[in-house]
Amino acid sequence: MISPERKAKCNAYDRHRRAVLKDTKTSVDVSVKKFHDMVKQGPIYICSCCDQLWYKHSVVNACKLRESQLDSAKYLCNKISVDDKEWICRTCNNHLMKNNTPTMCYS
Repeated sequence: MISPERKAKCNAYDRHRRAVLKDTKTSVDVSVKKFHDMVKQGPIYICSCCDQLWYKHSVVNACKLRESQLDSAKYLCNKISVDDKEWICRTCNNHLMKNNTPTMCYS
């Protein structure tokens, strides 16, 4: 036979465990929804440097790069895509900001 104190501890542990599992399921559901919202539009942004398709959260406007790094213009191909703007992926952008040639550069 289990003592009342032991039974109370087990019940408290079970309540806590169920609450944690419920919170975990909720946070996973929220994360899945965020992911689906981010990729809903699809990879339609063309990088002007590497000429690859990217999602919205993976690109930045190329005019910002052109203003800050004047030498980087020789690596950009003037590809206009979504919203009639030139986009560059974050990978190429990081290389160009460090004055390096992007590894996947098209030109």
